[in-house]
This record gives sequence, structure tokens and C-alpha cells, in this order.
Amino acid sequence: MARTAQKKNEELTQEYVVGGRGYYASEILSGSGYDALYPNFNPETRRRMRYDSEVVSSVEFLVDSVFADGIAPVSVVTDEEHPEYTLAKEIAAFCAKATERPVRSVEAVMREVFRDTYYSGVKVAEIVLKVTDDGDTILDRINPKPNESTAFVVDKFYNVLGLVGANSNGTLATSINPTENEIIRRDHFVILTFELENNNPVGVALIKAIFEAWCEKRETRPQYKEWKRTSAIPKKFGTAAPGAKMLDVIEDGQKVKNSDGSPKQITAERALLMALEGFANNSTVTGPNGTTVEQLEVNGTGIQFLNSYKFNNSEIRKGILGDSVTTGQDDKGVKAAKDVAMNVVELRVKSFKNAVAECVKRDLYRLLTVVNFGADKAHLTPNASLGDTERRDWNETADALQKVGYEIAPEHLREGDQMLGLKPRTVTEKQEEKPKEDNSGDEENQ
Repeated sequence: MARTAQKKNEELTQEYVVGGRGYYASEILSGSGYDALYPNFNPETRRRMRYDSEVVSSVEFLVDSVFADGIAPVSVVTDEEHPEYTLAKEIAAFCAKATERPVRSVEAVMREVFRDTYYSGVKVAEIVLKVTDDGDTILDRINPKPNESTAFVVDKFYNVLGLVGANSNGTLATSINPTENEIIRRDHFVILTFELENNNPVGVALIKAIFEAWCEKRETRPQYKEWKRTSAIPKKFGTAAPGAKMLDVIEDGQKVKNSDGSPKQITAERALLMALEGFANNSTVTGPNGTTVEQLEVNGTGIQFLNSYKFNNSEIRKGILGDSVTTGQDDKGVKAAKDVAMNVVELRVKSFKNAVAECVKRDLYRLLTVVNFGADKAHLTPNASLGDTERRDWNETADALQKVGYEIAPEHLREGDQMLGLKPRTVTEKQEEKPKEDNSGDEENQ
């Protein structure tokens, strides 16, 4: 019975459903695949989207919100009674020192990685370490790479085996045999993705959510420009005199003749049209008796185009930030709507912070921990902290706690200081307990 159960458990350690398109020993996956739903959503289009004012404003709002408090390693063990508490703190301190002075700061690199991931679905950055004179292995640099210069090597189940880089001629192989080709190890890279589809490591570009709104906004711009051009100067409307005859064509004071010697003539309507076309550069125009000229004023202010801009910008903000009110102007101007919108955005920012923190811990801090302290200490890899994920009104919180009789104990001071962004205090003496009042006598007297 035990062997039967063991055999069934062994089946749970295997993978059976093929996830790849082929049956290669491995397959190359890059982020430049064709999208049947949006065939024009290609790398070039995504580069153009990055220069739209509303897209830039909303994405950079996310970037600034996620990285406003920087990135720092925090010990994974917080219980001082834990047997590995001291070592965990030591590893966290080492990771902080090891990432202190790279060529580009970790925060600057991760801002770029975050931004490109949002636009492209995935971003790969190569980690390069160096050994100090003391024998420590620290971070030298993290260099983000263009998506077209790297690709994932996966098995038929879409499990990542490693990565390949562009050849010397700048091209990537379409499929390889991992036993015959060099594959760069996975832990040599920082790889950020926000969303996967069927475990495909190239990820899903979140900017796709606002693709249609961006396209419509882009199509509206030349239409609005043409409307302004044609509406800037009032139109002229002329009516030739009733029964007007053909008129001779005169140039430089001389009548123009045809090849047979007859005078060249035009209709009165044609002559009036030519006169009105020259009216733009002249202050007067003449015509035969009975000719009338009117001016057509343009009705409207182009509000239809402005409304289109407003609607599409609102859709762009909603797709990126989760709510269109946060950085835009709401029609009602209700403060409550703004507060609700900020709550939605904060939830989105918190999610992105968690994704970045997990990436930095998994790809950077773990590598430094394993290389310097050994693989058996990988479980002590410090967490990556990106600061507080929520806005809080500390005055309201303190008032609420006071009303319910809550008292802050000395052991809470360090945590409270961290929340407030202050240097954590060290508790040296325990707070003396207040003697409880004896109310038994009062009860007897009653």
C-alpha cells in the first residue's frame, strides 16, 4: 500500500501537458511575436505610444509612485529569538553594502526596467558582479538589454532553461539544441514581467489596454488640424449676374487668343471664382453688374474634437492607473470621487511594488546571498522593501486609537518609527506598568 501511494506521489512531480508550439528539445521565445487581435501593435507602435503626453504622464506617475521610497534590503527574519536572526541581519546588511555603488544605482535601473516592462511585457537586464580586495563578491552593474537582443530558451512545457543573446551579426536563432549551444544561465539576469499568458515568459504588454484609445486619439489629431486650417479664414460665396455673357481672358492688359486667332473666353462664373481666389491677398474684388459676394462664417468651436481628446485621454488614464479621475479633471469635481480614485491607484501601486520587490529579491539579492554565503543560506535572502504602500492620515489613525483606549508599548516604537520614515529607536528600558486602581471599596460603598 505504501509503495502504491509513493508511486502516485511520484506522478505529481512530473509535467505532462505540452505548452510549446513544437516538440523541440528547447524553443526560443522572443517578445516580438505577431498578435492576431492587434496586428499593428508592434515594437515600433509601442515606441510611438511612449511619446504621447497622456501616456507618458500616467506611466511616469506609476513609476514615481512605485519608486518614491527607493529600494532597500530588509532582513527576512524579524523575530529576535530566532536562531538565524543575527545571520539574516548580517546578510541584509551585506546586500545593502554590495549594491551601494554600482555603475548605475539599482533604483535607476529598476525604474527603466519597470517602464520598459509596462510597454513591452518583459524586460531583461544583465547582472555583472565583481570581487573586492576583501574577497567579497558585490554588484558591479546591471545593464538593461533591448528585447530584440535576448530570448528565452524553454522546454516544451514552457519552463525557462536559460537565455540566449544576439549573435555577433545581431540575429537570434529560432530554435536550438541546448546540448550543442551555449545557454546563458537564468540567474545572470534580472527579469521583470507583470503578467504571463499560458506561462509564456515574454509576458503581456499592459499598455495594450489603451491601444484602441491611443489609435483613435492619433486619428483625431490630423482631422482637428485640418478643421482649424479650413476654419481659420471665412469662406466666400459668389453669384454671377443673371444672363452674364462669356468674358475675354486678359493678361498683362492684352486679350489672350486661341491658336486659330479667336479670343480666349471663360464663363462669368469662372471669372468670379478666379477673382474670389485672389481675394485672400487683396482687399477688393469687382464683378459685372448684378454680381453678389457673401461671406460664410464658420459655426462651432471644434468642441467635437476636444471632447474626443478628453474621452480618449480619460480611457488612457483608466487603462494605466485604474481610474480616470486621479490625474484628470472630473466633471463633477467631487472630492469623494478623487479619494476613491486614489484608493484604486494605491491598490495598483501596491501590486506593482510587490512585483518589483519580488523581482529584486529573487534575481539580485538571492544571487548575492548564494555567491557570498552559500546555497544553503538562500532561505535567508533579504526581502526588498520599496517603502510604505499606502497613504495614511496618521492624525486620524492616532485619534481613533486614542478613543478606544489603545496605548503604544515600547516594543512598538521601532515599527512606528519605520512607518513614519524616522530612524528606529532602541528601547532600553521597559515601560513601568501603571498600578491598577482598586475599586472594590467603591463597589462595597455602593
